[in-house]
Amino acid sequence: TIAEIDQNIHDGVTTSSQVRQIYGEPGQKTYENGYEVWIYSFTSGREDGLSIAQDVVGLGMLGERSNNKSKMLTVVLSNGIVLKRSFSTSHFSSSSGLR
Repeated sequence: TIAEIDQNIHDGVTTSSQVRQIYGEPGQKTYENGYEVWIYSFTSGREDGLSIAQDVVGLGMLGERSNNKSKMLTVVLSNGIVLKRSFSTSHFSSSSGLR
């Protein structure tokens, strides 16, 4: 959550080693305007599928729906020190079939 990030990462104070110790290796590293950018992302989801009984009677072809939540932490580093960080969340759904 943003509260946890605010508690763990302080601009101008927290080092890259401390970020790595808390969150592990970033999923992506890029370089932008001379700064190192670390990106951590996490996606979780849940499928709203049919029950086994509904699937047995042939309703499985009607399709499924999934609800997903994504979180992304971006950390900009300058000389091994956090320059700034940002955190975003998004929710998205997808479906298949005849729903």
